Amino acid sequence: MITCSDCKRRNLDNAEICEKCGTFLKVKKTKLPADAPVISVTGIHKVVITDIRMPFWSMIKFMVKWIIASVTAVIIVVLFILIFISIASGLGSFVKIFSDSVSRFF
Repeated sequence: MITCSDCKRRNLDNAEICEKCGTFLKVKKTKLPADAPVISVTGIHKVVITDIRMPFWSMIKFMVKWIIASVTAVIIVVLFILIFISIASGLGSFVKIFSDSVSRFF
């Protein structure tokens, strides 16, 4: 029996995915072709992912987390834009007041 690392359910020896939570139980070791690109110490080489085996609910959780992260990022960017606009507007007012006060002296 193989025990799932996430939910601790005991599965059959030949099971690849947990019957309860869908977590992969063991990683298949496959040989890469001789011309397969790899990441080396000297730099990053092109890597092509051909198949992603992910249980349905794990994919749903991943997508929801991705959406939450991107919505948060958009909100932060919008706030920075609004702050920049308000600072730029304030500087415009400052320049106008400064030029008016300087023109009174001359």
